[in-house]
Amino acid sequence: MAGIYDGTNWILYHNGKQVATAASTVGAQSIDGGQWAIGSQGLGEARFFNGAISDVQIYNKAITAAAVTKLATGGTAASSPVGQWKLDQLVNNRTLADSAGGNTGYVGNGKLDGRLVQIQDHNGLSVDLAYNKTFTDQQLIEAPDRQWQLDTVTDSHGRQAKFTYQDQQVSGHWVISKIDLPSAGKTRSLQYTYLCPCQLAA
Repeated sequence: MAGIYDGTNWILYHNGKQVATAASTVGAQSIDGGQWAIGSQGLGEARFFNGAISDVQIYNKAITAAAVTKLATGGTAASSPVGQWKLDQLVNNRTLADSAGGNTGYVGNGKLDGRLVQIQDHNGLSVDLAYNKTFTDQQLIEAPDRQWQLDTVTDSHGRQAKFTYQDQQVSGHWVISKIDLPSAGKTRSLQYTYLCPCQLAA
């Protein structure tokens, strides 16, 4: 399958042959710094593609019908893609490299699987949970459970607690070393020291 926008029309190809066209004043949408999914809507939570996808390529220009036909038969287009993901080349069954643009992908709905981001009561008051985003792709490949490390917890009044974790696991778990608590004009922190798997000093 290939979708091409030529500045006037969206053109759909199947196995190198044009199967549909539709006039439109809207072309491809830019996603600056955002996340998106292959084969589903949004971050991978709905409208899943029912089939197999093996090689995804994105170009920053409308390639020709001849180029689409060439790609459909295993060839290459004259223009180089700005993004290419070969879904049969996973790292650790999770990470998918972008061989053209360096935009690493992840199997599933990214690094957000099952994370709680907000708790709200019946009065509309809420607590928002934010997670640590400083990890490199390699760190997440080596230890995927880092994705559960909280960064901040913020209530409806803007009061925020910030979490710091140990650099190394303790008894197979990532553990908190410090919590900075919200306080009027003062810095208050809880420091944690782990003495052994069964003892905790705060």
